[in-house]
Amino acid sequence: MKTILSVLLMAVIGLLSGCSGIEAVKIKGTEINDGALDNAVFIVCRGASVGAVRRRFDTLEEAETWRELCQENGEFTPNN
Repeated sequence: MKTILSVLLMAVIGLLSGCSGIEAVKIKGTEINDGALDNAVFIVCRGASVGAVRRRFDTLEEAETWRELCQENGEFTPNN
């Protein structure tokens, strides 16, 4: 088992040893994380029911945070 893990580790190091390879991984990772955050904001601002939002953001401070995230940044308005 240790031998297989060692071989896999060496293969990964070999693949990522070039600067362009590492940079491509960084760029792809950044794109994936940006997409995940966009999806999370969509769910919080538009995908969740009113009841779910009220239960989760049940204090004035939390409600203000939701408003800043969703309404002030144009992610949610009552007409869209």
